[in-house]
Amino acid sequence: MWIRIDIWLTLSRLSPGKTWEKEWKKSMSYIKKIIEQVKPKQYFHLFEPDPTLFLAMNIGNDDLGKVKTAIKKSKIKLVKKTLIKEDTKDNAEGEQAVRFFQASTDYAIWKATSEEYKEGYDNMDETKLLHCFFNAIGLTGSQELQK
Repeated sequence: MWIRIDIWLTLSRLSPGKTWEKEWKKSMSYIKKIIEQVKPKQYFHLFEPDPTLFLAMNIGNDDLGKVKTAIKKSKIKLVKKTLIKEDTKDNAEGEQAVRFFQASTDYAIWKATSEEYKEGYDNMDETKLLHCFFNAIGLTGSQELQK
């Protein structure tokens, strides 16, 4: 069963900067804790205007209690409000989209919570990952095609 946790955050702003980066890292740590406690089959998050972000998860039919407990245990000051929606269609875009979104969520959580993350193209930051993604689907620069 797919569910969605709508999450409203008290953010200072939704643009890059030190305050936003700190709040973003806290929000990623928050959803990481929920994911670790619930252990969903699949999951992904996206930032939106209203709610601030959502976490979609494919859970077992008996796991809704786990979700509610995880939300309570993981509560942080940044979270203003949460709302659980059941039987959502967050997988409607198809399996490949869900897998891509989950990989994006895993990367965001890793970037926000791991000491291993280092900025820079040579360290596989998001710029290089996007380049590699576009390259893999045939959207490469003309210079690469000429080599």
